Amino acid sequence: MTYEALWVKDLFEGMTIEQVGIKHDGDVVGDDPLGAFANSIAAAKAAAAQPGAMDRTTYLSAGLTPGGEYAMQLFQDSLIHGWDIVVGSGQDRTLDEKLLECCLPVAELTREIYSESGAFDEDQGVDPSADLQTRVLALLARA
Repeated sequence: MTYEALWVKDLFEGMTIEQVGIKHDGDVVGDDPLGAFANSIAAAKAAAAQPGAMDRTTYLSAGLTPGGEYAMQLFQDSLIHGWDIVVGSGQDRTLDEKLLECCLPVAELTREIYSESGAFDEDQGVDPSADLQTRVLALLARA
């Protein structure tokens, strides 16, 4: 998650993946993983908060992407990969209901966009009346 956050400033500033290149390769957390993560998140937040950032074009591996859409992807990644970490470390798996409400349309769009690419296995077949967390996680192949 630290590695991904390090890319945000560069991508919101209009750099391409090729231009960023290997800038963030290697050990990005060093002897202070928590500090490195906090610093990377602070820089990412500052980049996303710049005037006009949501209207800028970002150059992602999937192609040209509006900054607002990139920000939604970052939100979804943070929420879901954060859930992955709590599951892997045996912590409480319950996600905040308001965050899930915000994530649902992003997850639905992600599923729609990437379903034909093979990024996800076939539909998880979750009952539409299932709780919100179950539905969001199923959309993102976590069910």
